[in-house]
Amino acid sequence: MFKTGGAGGQNYALHDTTNDFMVSLAVSSFMANNASTILVALTVPAGWANGEVIFREASSNWDIRVVTGNLITYRNFDTNYDTTAGQAFVDGTPLIYACKHIGGNIYDSKNGGAWSSPVASGNCTVTGLLQVGATGALLMHMYGLAMANVEISDADLALNVNYFKQQLGIA
Repeated sequence: MFKTGGAGGQNYALHDTTNDFMVSLAVSSFMANNASTILVALTVPAGWANGEVIFREASSNWDIRVVTGNLITYRNFDTNYDTTAGQAFVDGTPLIYACKHIGGNIYDSKNGGAWSSPVASGNCTVTGLLQVGATGALLMHMYGLAMANVEISDADLALNVNYFKQQLGIA
């Protein structure tokens, strides 16, 4: 559902876990099984539950989710689930979450900070549809989403992160 008056006065998509969600083309249209970069600008309101998904490949071969401890994690399935340690967030506070799967490892970062330690993770299957805010998923305010099937240089990624930080009033 389209909403106005979010962080920094910006508009956002409200995914309410029941009927406001998006399903896109096959993830393989914009992600490779061994190389990807994802950037999402969002706010996680209070009231979420452990393991709720922000978005995913429909077969759950990879996803971005919230977990106990107020962490957002990136999870990739090669033959087992491999998960980043996660990035801390504060309920109701906007943030820019980035993650990547490059060179057999997964990483994540928040608000343009340093990348997390690498977590070894092989290729995953990326044939399902992209689901954003699917039924039963996380209640969230999404300001923007970008995905690429290559590694984006840190300098180029910083341009996007800084744009969203300025728009959302993140210091």
